[in-house]
Amino acid sequence: MCRKNKITVETPTWLTKDYIKTALQHDEKTKDIISIETMKIDNPIAPGNNGSCLIHRVQAEYKLKDEEDLLKFSLILKVPMKTELHAFVAEKGVYKKEMQIYNEI
Repeated sequence: MCRKNKITVETPTWLTKDYIKTALQHDEKTKDIISIETMKIDNPIAPGNNGSCLIHRVQAEYKLKDEEDLLKFSLILKVPMKTELHAFVAEKGVYKKEMQIYNEI
């Protein structure tokens, strides 16, 4: 039987409930968000298994204005690691190209 190891990566200090709330307010569906009630952050992929980025999964419950029920969401964040590979990839414009792909496709 194969058993998965729990991955522990330090969460960026900027990845807070307020940051997520502000980010969600830029979307039409969640522009009326008033609070993030719960938030769990984990790392589904071990460092080094996604090139020069760390992967963080955010699962949270939030409240919208004029709504009583809590709503749920899950999102994936790719955060660059500060390594030589990161500098090389950034210099070549890979991150910009990747964002274009995600936005267009």
